[in-house]
Amino acid sequence: MHLIEIKHYVANSLYQRPSFVLAMSDGKDYISNGCVFVVATDENMATLVRRYDCKKHIDELFASSSIEISAVTDASYMFWGCKTLTTFNSDMPAVIYANYMFDGCELLK
Repeated sequence: MHLIEIKHYVANSLYQRPSFVLAMSDGKDYISNGCVFVVATDENMATLVRRYDCKKHIDELFASSSIEISAVTDASYMFWGCKTLTTFNSDMPAVIYANYMFDGCELLK
């Protein structure tokens, strides 16, 4: 699985980390908010709100616009915990921070 597009992006969200909604090659959208990497379903969002008390952050994320991957400056936790990521071939020339970007990506080559 690999990244297709960043559909929504907030630079400073839950725990002061960037949050993303990522379209992946399996045809699903995923929420990555520095705590989890999960499919963006109503059930998963409800679980996030219950677990992290982050409704405000989820609402802000889905109200945000997309961003070109080349414009991302903070990619921290972007794929944190994405066990099915196999490839990453995107150019990210503006990235300054990439803390834990691929942590837990067991299949990444």
